[in-house]
Amino acid sequence: MSAVKNKIIVILLCAAVITGQLWYNHARVSRIFYFVSMVVALGAITMFYLSFEGRKPREREIVLVCVLCAVTAASRVIFFMLPQFKPMAAVIIICAACYGRETGFLVGSMSAFLSNFFFTQGPFTPFAMLGFGLVGY
Repeated sequence: MSAVKNKIIVILLCAAVITGQLWYNHARVSRIFYFVSMVVALGAITMFYLSFEGRKPREREIVLVCVLCAVTAASRVIFFMLPQFKPMAAVIIICAACYGRETGFLVGSMSAFLSNFFFTQGPFTPFAMLGFGLVGY
């Protein structure tokens, strides 16, 4: 029961942060759209990370997630020259189908983060992480 309580608390806390940021931006009548959208994306990513960590995964599952992240990042780096061949998305979808939605989101977002070390980090990184994470979800 405590795992469900923790998950609900994490979801409500992240939703409150996102709502508070949107309200604060609206009250100030500022036009910082990029910053607001980045806070929303990071809030969604944080919510999934904390829910994964809240269920206390064993070492065996953590090592599996690390290996899958490395394989997906390497597949993106190796096959970036072929425009219609995306093994990264296939590995993320297979991981989500086999190990669940939270693990699929984690593998997708972390592999996007890792592969962006080779393709340069930029202001688009949180959005790529959220996009690949949603592919895994």
